Amino acid sequence: MVLKRLNWPLFWAIALVCACFLATQGLVKKICQTAGCTLYQDVTIFGLSLWWYGLAAALVLTVLAASHRFRLGFWFLNLALLFDSALLLLLALSSTCLNCLLIALGFGLTYLAFRQKLPQIPKLSQIIFLLWLMLWGAAAVNMLKPSLGSWPIQSGDDPHVLIYFSPSCPRCQDAVNFYSGNLDAAFFPVEDAEDDLAKIAQLELLLKKNLSLKEALASLKTNPASHNLDSSFNLDPIDKLKLYLRLTLNKSHLLAQGSMGVPYIEYRGLPKIISREIKRQEKAAQSVDISKQEDAQNYKTSAKSEPAKDSQNLGSDSAPNMVEIDDLLGPTTSGQCQKDSCQ
Repeated sequence: MVLKRLNWPLFWAIALVCACFLATQGLVKKICQTAGCTLYQDVTIFGLSLWWYGLAAALVLTVLAASHRFRLGFWFLNLALLFDSALLLLLALSSTCLNCLLIALGFGLTYLAFRQKLPQIPKLSQIIFLLWLMLWGAAAVNMLKPSLGSWPIQSGDDPHVLIYFSPSCPRCQDAVNFYSGNLDAAFFPVEDAEDDLAKIAQLELLLKKNLSLKEALASLKTNPASHNLDSSFNLDPIDKLKLYLRLTLNKSHLLAQGSMGVPYIEYRGLPKIISREIKRQEKAAQSVDISKQEDAQNYKTSAKSEPAKDSQNLGSDSAPNMVEIDDLLGPTTSGQCQKDSCQ
């Protein structure tokens, strides 16, 4: 009876005032660790932070609840939920801010408290609240998505290369063989064939024996009978369900990226294997440049010594050449031809 007599609209309105005031003073920033908090913490409308508008709305609701003007407060909350729905849509499509989500929840609870004071709820208000509830749920799911990310069967500490593969795909095995043992890579299995679920379960067991993924795949390929790869493979129902859900998350990520098949490779930042290849090519290019410079220097040195040799050769060869020319022209005296020979 005591709880029913409480002015719950006033209680939730005061709680909303306190939460919005703390937000305006930046005292709840440490609570919010999502990407949306950083993205939207400095957003303003007409120079004022969104928290100040929330605080103003909460103060209005507090005054209306204290004066028992529940119907007016109820319709004011409908307008607030419409505005909040637009913000929730933005959060659902981008990055969710945890503090924004909590304040929005406070407005929703205040709405329910005011609604309890009215004998009848118009359909328009029900539609508004249902729309707000759906968008709040979408924003909450968007915030939880990173924690429900893809599941790697093997990963380095800080992977920059993400390989999505199927144990039944030959080209996937080539990609795994290339990157296996690389601490910069993470491997995400995908169920792409009928017996992939059993193969991936066996891969987990082989990896626990300190085999590399390359060795585990090779073992499955060369000795499939020894691993009991059939549809009735031994696995607890709970573990089987857990593995299925993990593979579903991996498959969902591929579909979200627009990929319809495997292998699928993602790069985040500059992978070490590519960085090493770039450095190797830079060193090779530098060595080629040094070789070219040495060749050019050798060419200049040889070019300077060649004219002196040519002049020496010209002095020694000029006399024989002159004799050969004189023999062809006939006998001469002092450069003048005889009378018979010139005719």
